[in-house]
Amino acid sequence: MQGQVLDRDTKGYIEGADINYYDEQGNKIENIFLLNKQLQNGIR
Repeated sequence: MQGQVLDRDTKGYIEGADINYYDEQGNKIENIFLLNKQLQNGIR
């Protein structure tokens, strides 16, 4: 996983073998691929 895909406010938590990401409000981001696409497209 490449660090620059995630903005500085996104935290990754490791649970077992899975990596889960949470937004600034602490909501779990289920679709990490959608998140990455949004970040790559410059949507903040």
